[in-house]
Amino acid sequence: MADPSDQVALMAMQDDEPAGTALLVRSEIAPVHDVTPWLAGLYVAPAHRRHGVGAALVGAIEDQARQRGHRRLFLYTTDAADYYQRMGWSIVDRTRWNGADTVLMAIDL
Repeated sequence: MADPSDQVALMAMQDDEPAGTALLVRSEIAPVHDVTPWLAGLYVAPAHRRHGVGAALVGAIEDQARQRGHRRLFLYTTDAADYYQRMGWSIVDRTRWNGADTVLMAIDL
């Protein structure tokens, strides 16, 4: 699903069952960093984890951003920096948000 404002919601299906979701959005959490666009809301259902669903969703959001002419994509994570680094993302900054250590990451498209 996409809207005219360049935002996209993707859902992965496996055997007619929702396996995961991911979003491409213009802004993320209260703007600690004034950059755009964002990969947000990556979620993979527990039964579908460790089967490549998350990586496929991340890749699909990267493709959606690229198709919209974006050259860089951002995300925040509190506990999955290693996961995203394995997919080519880099740590840009570390911050504290709502009491949690939070990592700003980016990937060049």
